[in-house]
Amino acid sequence: MHGGYRVRASKLVAMIAVSTAVAALVTPGGAQQPASREPRGATEQELTALYRAMMAANARGDTATLARVWSPDYVHMLTTPDGTLTLTRDERLRGVAAMRADDPITVESFTVDYCAVRLHDQFAAGPCFETVRLRTEGRTETMKAIVMVVFLRAQGDRWLIASTHSTELPTR
Repeated sequence: MHGGYRVRASKLVAMIAVSTAVAALVTPGGAQQPASREPRGATEQELTALYRAMMAANARGDTATLARVWSPDYVHMLTTPDGTLTLTRDERLRGVAAMRADDPITVESFTVDYCAVRLHDQFAAGPCFETVRLRTEGRTETMKAIVMVVFLRAQGDRWLIASTHSTELPTR
């Protein structure tokens, strides 16, 4: 129980809107457990590896890999102190393809610190915590983010990433 409510798969959308941190602390049955820095089983490890592969492909500008790992209706939301941006799969692919080394802001590296993925039959979800190093006008800046990731089991037990919602964490 969290705040008097039992967390269930059907409440996924509400969970994302209210608090991505809840997914890391609550099991599908609703019992509290300490946050884990490692996935609980083989499938959770595979999903974390899929997310890491997506992040690496994004950093390399590898649109072919991104097209393979994103579901056809993939959507990405980015929330920063300046507002929220929502992008479709095609918009994200075009943006990645357009990245250039001489862009005013470039990504030097993505590091997935850890993920807390939980399985729910045909989908899985959970937060991933990451560190992003950006190069802005000759300066390197580090940004921390939490990313709520939703995976969808496609035909043949192949997992795809259906949605990501990145939120920049405040710096201390």
